[in-house]
Amino acid sequence: EELVLLARTHHPLPEKIRVKGRIGGKDFTEEHKLQVASNTVTSSLVPRLWAAEYVHRLMGAGASADESRGQILQLGADYGLITPFTSSLALDSEAAYARQGIIRRRTPVRGVRLTALDPSTDESRLMGQLVPSAPPVAMGCDKRSPSKGLLASDEESSATAPAPAQRSQGGFGGNAPAQDPVSEPVAAATATANAVPVDVAPAPSPVMPATVAPAAPAARAPARLARGAKEVNDGPSSGLAGKAAGGDDRLGDSLDGRTARAMAVPKSVAKPAPAGREEKAENAKRDAAVALYRQHAQMASRVLSRCSDAASRPVSERVLLWRGRAKRATNAHELAHVYDQAFASCELPDWRDEAAILDVVQRRIDTEQSAAIILAHFANYPQAQRFVARQVLRRTVDVRLSAAVSRVLFGGVDWEKVDRELSDLDKPEKQLARIKAAVLVAPEDPRGDVRLVRYLARAGERAEALAHGRKLRDRGFLTPALAAQLGDVLVEANAPEEAMRTYSDIVEFDGASPEARAMLGDIYMRQGWQAEAYRQYKTLTDLSPKDPLAWLRLANAAAGAGRIDEALRIEREVAAGEGTPGPSDPRYFARLASAARLGVLLSKPDPKAGITVDAVSRKIKELGVISSPATLSLLVWDDLDSHLALGDPDPKKEQLVGDATDAAAVGLYAVIASTDAWTRAGPRAVLERADLLHRPVKFRVVTLTWDGKTFTVELKSGELPARTKSVTL
Repeated sequence: EELVLLARTHHPLPEKIRVKGRIGGKDFTEEHKLQVASNTVTSSLVPRLWAAEYVHRLMGAGASADESRGQILQLGADYGLITPFTSSLALDSEAAYARQGIIRRRTPVRGVRLTALDPSTDESRLMGQLVPSAPPVAMGCDKRSPSKGLLASDEESSATAPAPAQRSQGGFGGNAPAQDPVSEPVAAATATANAVPVDVAPAPSPVMPATVAPAAPAARAPARLARGAKEVNDGPSSGLAGKAAGGDDRLGDSLDGRTARAMAVPKSVAKPAPAGREEKAENAKRDAAVALYRQHAQMASRVLSRCSDAASRPVSERVLLWRGRAKRATNAHELAHVYDQAFASCELPDWRDEAAILDVVQRRIDTEQSAAIILAHFANYPQAQRFVARQVLRRTVDVRLSAAVSRVLFGGVDWEKVDRELSDLDKPEKQLARIKAAVLVAPEDPRGDVRLVRYLARAGERAEALAHGRKLRDRGFLTPALAAQLGDVLVEANAPEEAMRTYSDIVEFDGASPEARAMLGDIYMRQGWQAEAYRQYKTLTDLSPKDPLAWLRLANAAAGAGRIDEALRIEREVAAGEGTPGPSDPRYFARLASAARLGVLLSKPDPKAGITVDAVSRKIKELGVISSPATLSLLVWDDLDSHLALGDPDPKKEQLVGDATDAAAVGLYAVIASTDAWTRAGPRAVLERADLLHRPVKFRVVTLTWDGKTFTVELKSGELPARTKSVTL
């Protein structure tokens, strides 16, 4: 069995590697001679990628330019990188360098042409794994110059070969140009013999005479897929390159498919006769890569222009610039242009920068129309489109905005119709089969996955429901509403820890949203997790200190957690605050809520704790909610998704006598009437005024009666069953 050892070193590799160890109780020592070619990906490209990333981190570290100048200058000179302190000079030929008196600098880590690598070595397989979607000719092939599309078989001598052009969107990094080593002349093969790959010889002296004649072209190797400039794809990519060419071809060498060089894919790639399954698989992979590049080539509107001064600034400074541009946008089209402007100005050298500006763009999406326009703008760039959609779905609590994004991204399954069909089925097996069939139609739609988890839990398949719920949460497409639904399913499956982690996704990506904090606090309250709800409502009051309803919710959570004194104190502050007299006066809501809490204390006096009948009665009088002999009935509940009210059990009868106060936003409904009228009204019922919920709702009715001398209290607790309109007290 083969033993593979992986190691990382910060120094040059030695000539011999010594391996020491102990196997079977015996020590052993082995030495192996290390042979690494000088023109391989490992020895040239990988060090340059490391150096480019290190320079990128130094530039974005926030330190002053003088502190990092020496390191950046040394890395740029040693690895051939374009940085704010280093540059490269490209002349027509080696003779031009000699005439200018310039000595070419060559180091083994400045890179080699990827097309010069031998495809039969391990490096080609390594690059095939690193860049699986790119065709073999996409890297190192250029359609703008005939000589760029030819390999060693068509190369010229150093006297006439142009120096490689330098194009880089970001100014430095992985796209920096590498020195083009001059190859020795290769003899032409016979017309009847098959061509074989020709290796590029080591580079000769830096200074070359200007009178060297070009070498005879060698026979083209089929394995190299060599092509001239005339055979380059003339589809959408050529049109995009033509727009940006104009004598200065600013389209860079980025490998992400958005520039002309990455789009320069041959129109007709030589396909050998497939002799087996492996050849067919390779051909299919190549065709898929070509289709991918042509798809990105359709984005002709994203053409590079002159690089801006901000392109060399750190990401943190560019984010501030992008936020200012997005703030000045008056519509969705101008908002989308913010991204196009940054791309055209070379301000997006890698995906990290793109993710930053896309996050700026998505935070300005607040309507269904703007979501549709922005997502349509990125239709030909799926990665950016999915990133924007995921961020919007994660942060928004607007059901209509979430539906608009889901409709654009996932397409069309009418889940409302599916729910009606599921309600008509009586057996869990049939319901599960129907929901699985719907999920197959839209496999990426999280709304279907949430329903699948729910019906798996109802069918008793708890383990599968939990596993599917974890996968759904990790995919990152959960909206706050879907996260709430999935958490409810996990609670039903007796997995409270998983449910709490799922619920926390509501505020994970937009913790500064008052709506998200209120939604999460309401969920914790109805689940009976008052301590967790208190923390969310406390953050809500910090975000919205002038919202009296937020403070009343905090009081409810404090009372549920056993902090009655704190709840009464908060309600006194709200009652003494600002408000407008009327049916929606939060000051009156606060006094009614305090009356309900004092009524509970009045029913269970505790003299040892200082809770006596006289003390509690005096506090109720101070509230001023009952100024004459009357009966005050208070209905309180914790599930704020429901809208309960007191009424008559017979729906045909009028509402109960008395004055009603509806404070459903804080889980309160009150009716005050004369004691005689309240007694003659007969039995009462708790009614649901909102849409029927699929879960039961617990409530409590506190009835305070004042006869002019003393208070009497009556408590009734109950539960409104799931999908039930009313329940009689």
